[in-house]
Amino acid sequence: MTPVADRVAARRHTVIIVLRLLALALIITGAIMLLYGLLVLGISGTPRHGLIRTPMYVHLLARAGACLLPGAGLMLLDQRIARWVVPMPRPECPRCRYRLHDRPPRCPECGLDLGA
Repeated sequence: MTPVADRVAARRHTVIIVLRLLALALIITGAIMLLYGLLVLGISGTPRHGLIRTPMYVHLLARAGACLLPGAGLMLLDQRIARWVVPMPRPECPRCRYRLHDRPPRCPECGLDLGA
């Protein structure tokens, strides 16, 4: 691989590690809330639906879902997100954005000295 590709691969690997750690933290937090909500539901017995107060287990289960769904999404899409966050640089002229297929000494479009 080229040095640029090595740097991009290293950055993407770092982004993937951070995304997986974030996903793991969200999943663990959501699992704890889910278990606690189910425990509260089991202890309270039959759920009573009041007109004024929402039972505590409903809030816990909603928060658990709000943590588990993004955590699972991050875990499944981590490589795509890393490719989006750290794109492979394109070989192009910095002035006119002309696509360069090889490394010429000057840009064929605008004449900028590329120092090849």
